[in-house]
Amino acid sequence: MTSYWDNPYLFFLLFAVLILGGVVLFLIDRLKRDGRLSRALDLVLYEITQPQEKTKEPEKKFQEIISVMEQFYAGMSAIRESGWRARFSGPAYFSLELALPAVGEETTFFAAVPRRQARFFEKQAESFFPHIKLEVKKNDYNIFNPKGGSAAGYFRLKNNAALPVRTYSRLDADSLEVIANAFSKMKTEGEGAALQIILSPDSGSFVKEVKKISKKYKETGLLSAPFAKSFLGEVIKIIDDLFFKKSSGKESGKKETVFFDEEKSKFLEEKSSRMVFRANIRLAASAAGQEEAEQILKDLAGAFAQFSEPQGNEFEF
Repeated sequence: MTSYWDNPYLFFLLFAVLILGGVVLFLIDRLKRDGRLSRALDLVLYEITQPQEKTKEPEKKFQEIISVMEQFYAGMSAIRESGWRARFSGPAYFSLELALPAVGEETTFFAAVPRRQARFFEKQAESFFPHIKLEVKKNDYNIFNPKGGSAAGYFRLKNNAALPVRTYSRLDADSLEVIANAFSKMKTEGEGAALQIILSPDSGSFVKEVKKISKKYKETGLLSAPFAKSFLGEVIKIIDDLFFKKSSGKESGKKETVFFDEEKSKFLEEKSSRMVFRANIRLAASAAGQEEAEQILKDLAGAFAQFSEPQGNEFEF
């Protein structure tokens, strides 16, 4: 009896399919890399300033001022994209930056937004902050000392991502002022630094996941990580449900008392009720020497200790 594998044409056909599949995968990967690079380069940089006001307005609590920013973020969630562009170029994002150039003593705000969303950003910013001035910058700012040393790093959440850090509603002082003070301690020449916050609106999947985690936490007292599922874990859960949980329920006939932290449960509910952005928070510093640059970086990172929430989350640099 003749086997299919004895047919030389079939062997070459399978070989050709494998080669073609590899080429297709390579091209898709190449398109994605080119798309992400193209998106990163197709941004408009704005310098944001606020002219001195001649008329004095009633003083507001910093929480009231910052709450306007929350509305701004909600509006900027409209830049989210779907379809082929998001698949090959990655998710849409914008960045907010605070920088002190290597030469100069003024710390300045910047924003970088997708070129196709530039006009939308201008309307949003001027709508919520009518007193600001937006100026398109053709050239990027420079924080680096060409003859010195540089250091950089990024923040990540220390605990479960479903738990929030301390937000403005629970802060005792203006968080931005604390960060700005760290910048003000730097020398006017030879030292520079930048804080960059890259934001991409979530599709809603993370919020749904946090809601599931919150519900499970109340039912079991166990806090799982977002999207922390595996095939093996699911198999073990099914076996446990079939052979152990049901039988033990019939024997006892009693509902087990679940203990959980009320404050932690409140934090989970709070986070699942807000607009969520995926964020990448970076710091970079430059000085005359490497040690000085690293010390500046450490001082700037220290300003983020104010966002630590004992029963919630905190930033780790």
